[in-house]
Amino acid sequence: MIAISYLNANILVSIAMMLLTIYFLLLNQVSRHVLTIYFWIHAFTYIAISTFFIFESYLASFNADPLKAIAFDFTYTNFPLYFLSSFCLIGSYVLFDYLAQRYDVAKIIALSQISIIISTIGYHFLGDRMTLISVICMIIIITGALISGLTRLSIKHPIASLRVYDRHLVVWSMLNACFIAIPELTTYLCTAHQDPTTQYILKMLTKHTHGIPFMAVIPLYMNIGVQCFNMILLFSWIRYTTRQRHELAITIKQYKKLLIILALLHVGYVYCYYTAFDHIENKNIISSIIQLYLPLTMIGSTIIFHQKWNKFEAVGMSIIAIGTMISVATAA
Repeated sequence: MIAISYLNANILVSIAMMLLTIYFLLLNQVSRHVLTIYFWIHAFTYIAISTFFIFESYLASFNADPLKAIAFDFTYTNFPLYFLSSFCLIGSYVLFDYLAQRYDVAKIIALSQISIIISTIGYHFLGDRMTLISVICMIIIITGALISGLTRLSIKHPIASLRVYDRHLVVWSMLNACFIAIPELTTYLCTAHQDPTTQYILKMLTKHTHGIPFMAVIPLYMNIGVQCFNMILLFSWIRYTTRQRHELAITIKQYKKLLIILALLHVGYVYCYYTAFDHIENKNIISSIIQLYLPLTMIGSTIIFHQKWNKFEAVGMSIIAIGTMISVATAA
């Protein structure tokens, strides 16, 4: 991997956030075959990252057998953690698709931002300690997320306003938040080379799993294993739930151009995000910058697709943006 400076790492995260914004702007316009679209996106990403690793191996001559490294170093090594990460990611896809058919998307996204609390606390116990300002910014972001999902707000009785959230929606959104946070924490656990806490956890996992090696790997190439399990789980779920035998082929025919664009955006996002992840010590900065995709997606969908948003969504997303910028500015 090419060494990059801290400044360039922050620029890469910003680029990743912009790519993610465009990605969701386009993806949100699709109402059918969403999971099959995800399958092809992850398949393309797997091929792209694997090809990049093989090319870099031969170019830099640091690995005489890159195919063996792909199979063993980046798929078999840590594979229970990769499977857990993939299971949670695919679970969030399925759960979001389920909730989107029954509730307003703004409320689902709002409650799912509870994942910031889970990931921040998780980073703390894994060695990336929380600061007072990070806690304050986290509270600001969560407040904005909750406001964006409201349909009414009483200043005198703000707690009563939260009753607009259906209990069924709250419970499933909390589960979705866990699904979103766990892959982030798994990535940190598998890639924090110098952290004594994560190294101890990986050594204990290796000791008690009888033959399955656990070790810190390069974040970008960790995606080789994760994307592999993403494809397997998505394919299994699609085959289990669909009545059409050729749905994967049908999706390619219907969304050929869109799939190419989404796949390229996703590969670019993965490359920028995980390359920066390896060079920024404070992972909360990365989470904060990435969260800017929410208000930017709202603005973009309003300007480009003329989507309507209520005042609570506008205010809530603005608060999220403020909390994010404060977090980035104070941590830089």
